[in-house]
Amino acid sequence: MSLIIAKDICHVYDSGERAYEALKKVNMSISEGEFVALVGPSGSGKSTLLSILGVLTKASSGIVQIDGIDVTNLGEEERARFRREYVGFVFQQFHLMPYLTALENVMLPLVMTSISKKEQKEKARLALAKVGLEEKGHRLPAQLSGGEQERVAIARAIVNEPPLLLADEPTGALDVANGNRVMALLTDLNKQGHTIVMVTHNPAYEPLAHRVIRLQDGAIVEGSGSLTRPGEVS
Repeated sequence: MSLIIAKDICHVYDSGERAYEALKKVNMSISEGEFVALVGPSGSGKSTLLSILGVLTKASSGIVQIDGIDVTNLGEEERARFRREYVGFVFQQFHLMPYLTALENVMLPLVMTSISKKEQKEKARLALAKVGLEEKGHRLPAQLSGGEQERVAIARAIVNEPPLLLADEPTGALDVANGNRVMALLTDLNKQGHTIVMVTHNPAYEPLAHRVIRLQDGAIVEGSGSLTRPGEVS
């Protein structure tokens, strides 16, 4: 079953002086439980596409459906609510609050929910345990290594147990060893049921994905169709 369907997605950045077409008639589908790598040279549209799939950016034209919901024309409040419930984000820059502990950083997505502070702490603790950092919840980001900070960011992304996890160059700021640890963690999270779409420049990580979607000059040139799993019809 397709979790994501994108139809004829175009996106234009208009600076006022000139317009730049970042995406050109992109069509794609991603099945529930897939791990998809978005690859291509700089400027090919990978991050723009990821931002549209995460309902952070509204496409200039086209339709995006996630879990059967047409997110194309949702209002700002509806978009924010959708992101809280459906999407976890992991970025190259960790975006952790330096004055909050690891546990408090992971709790941030829960602040706008109706659950109690006690439940928020428990959910955050469980998320940290998933990434192997339960014992470091009291530390500030500056007291953690780069790899640990990225794992805190991943814990924050999954604390709401979203079905969709979007990662934009999650290993880009890490050395090889820590990058490999993060990729192993993402692979484990995928096995636990999270659908993952990851932008990467590192060809070594492509084999870890179920499917590679390659972009060139704003268009998909490889891998747009969803993975057919046993018992499914493509």
